[in-house]
Amino acid sequence: MNAFDSIIGYETEKKELKRICDMLIDEEKYKKLGVTCPAALLIHGRPGLGKSLMARALAQSSRRVVYSCSKNAPEGSFVNIIRETFENAARNAPSVVLLDDMDKFAEDNGGSDSNKEEFVIIQTCLEEIAEKNKSVFVIATANDIDDLPESLLRAGRFGRQLHIKPPSIADATRIIKAYLKNKPVSEDVSPELIANMIAGESCAMLKEVLNEAGMYAGYEGESAIGRRHILETIMKLVYHSRMEDNPDEEMLRIFSCHEAGHAVARLAGETEVAFLSILFGQSGGICGVCRSVSDGWETPWSLEDLKKEIMIKLAGKAAEEVILGTVSFGAQSDLDEAVQELRIAVEKLMAFGFEYGYDFRRHDEKQACARQEKVSDKIFAVLNEWYGETVEMIKDWRPVVEALMAGLIENKYLLRDDVNRIVSAGRIDAGGPRG
Repeated sequence: MNAFDSIIGYETEKKELKRICDMLIDEEKYKKLGVTCPAALLIHGRPGLGKSLMARALAQSSRRVVYSCSKNAPEGSFVNIIRETFENAARNAPSVVLLDDMDKFAEDNGGSDSNKEEFVIIQTCLEEIAEKNKSVFVIATANDIDDLPESLLRAGRFGRQLHIKPPSIADATRIIKAYLKNKPVSEDVSPELIANMIAGESCAMLKEVLNEAGMYAGYEGESAIGRRHILETIMKLVYHSRMEDNPDEEMLRIFSCHEAGHAVARLAGETEVAFLSILFGQSGGICGVCRSVSDGWETPWSLEDLKKEIMIKLAGKAAEEVILGTVSFGAQSDLDEAVQELRIAVEKLMAFGFEYGYDFRRHDEKQACARQEKVSDKIFAVLNEWYGETVEMIKDWRPVVEALMAGLIENKYLLRDDVNRIVSAGRIDAGGPRG
């Protein structure tokens, strides 16, 4: 088993790492092609995605001596540690320098990023290695490259970068399968089910959810981890909420209707629902969540996609008005997000005409106020039109909305197969949604 086998999924990223590794192992093969090894690689992305694991796998597989450096000394003395690390690597080349969490190397000393001593010494060491033609490759990890100076990120330094995103559903399924290897689960639990529920979360979160679910099962004296244990853990760790035995019945009815509306809008837009649930905040209060089966980080690529997303946001309010004849404050954040997203489409992308775009040549107050009024009028005209379509969609799917609402009131949550079963029954009973 080689070090790269410890990285589950991420096949594209592993291919890039293996390509670099091959160059580190056999530089002569590439020199014959007139190719020189890059100076460094920066692996960056959200915390908990396995960046350090990837960096260590590359370093270990390079067959070179590795010198690691992470922030474990006070400001000032740490600069000397960085220099010593590079000097040792240069004396024993070919070698690898591993800088873990490089964005955390410098303290906030009030100066610009480019002037912070820790970053300056790294740049200096890279230049010295290049001047002496030493075969030293530098691997660094970072959570936030915005905390790094542009001078350090340029070509010839850390211009070569590997951005690590949260695992896709396919990768999350593989990761969860590995984490469940020594954990008994009930027959109605599968890696695919869990991945659909928390795709888009970090690898570290996937692991913590499964471990915490096992704690719940063990405390209850169960011999296997069940669906409820996993869902309760996701609510706690991902949504910072809990399940409650005796919620306010009227609020439960309103929010169940609201989330059922969101779910139906997703289904009408041909997006499967991973789960929907009523959530109870740690400090009280009630809200809900409706999560689609997606990788969790996709963004709309067309106006039609944006329309679907905004109609999903409007569907909670529409369901409350159509089914319950009421309006609650639960739709406030949905509406705020819908306005902001549509504002980008109207003003920045000019999706409804160039007349709504910003004229950068004019900055007078009169022009700004007149333009904003025009943009706002267009935003709310489009929202009003799309909301009307959303209301009609809710009416068409009313039997399904009411069935999902009843399921939520009874169980507090519905998973993918629960939703699909209810939708199938609702369509048969109602003769299927119109249109």
